[in-house]
Amino acid sequence: SILETTLTHIAPPQNVNFEYALEDPNITKDVPNFFSKKVNISTSPQRKLLLLDLDETLIHADFDEEFLGNNSFKYDAIIKFSSKNENEVGSIFEENDEMEEKKEEEVEHSVGIFVRNGVNEFLEEVSKHFDVGIFTASVKEYADAVISFLDPENKLIKFRLYRNNCINFNDAFFVKDLRIFGIDLKNIILIDNSIYSFAAQLSNGILINSFYNDKNDNR
Repeated sequence: SILETTLTHIAPPQNVNFEYALEDPNITKDVPNFFSKKVNISTSPQRKLLLLDLDETLIHADFDEEFLGNNSFKYDAIIKFSSKNENEVGSIFEENDEMEEKKEEEVEHSVGIFVRNGVNEFLEEVSKHFDVGIFTASVKEYADAVISFLDPENKLIKFRLYRNNCINFNDAFFVKDLRIFGIDLKNIILIDNSIYSFAAQLSNGILINSFYNDKNDNR
């Protein structure tokens, strides 16, 4: 059923009371820096803000190289980017304080990606009606490379937010608290495949099925 399919894409429940968690430094390491996360963006007075998740929403990145060399699942693109991280490319999702403290030489990475069916048409259409932004829990170097592939002329996506704009819950998951925009929440919509992403403002979120590599996925 549709419900069963949706539930398989929701992360295992975490024992967190979101009513209080955003104010609890024992749970949320980012609380002291929350107000430094606030962003100033230029929005159109007559348009709502549409925020789109990136991974497993618009694209899927094959960091584990599960489909490398598989002719049945050809990548839509090979994304190249640099980061100051000697670890494997998959760790681009696992940025931590130790990595930030290390002064390492930039390392070149590449990863094959699958693009969700209809994404280009979708971005073209929603950009006519909304101020569109990407809000991802991935790190900047990788996300920028993917977004620039999806919108090479930088005409459809007005702004980009990354992991450092999220609230980190015990390194288990990341919440995209929409208060950082400083605008009326009724004018913000977040589309994401993880319900935890909009746990702080459930009424602002649209939960969708995760995308991996199914080109017949038209949901």
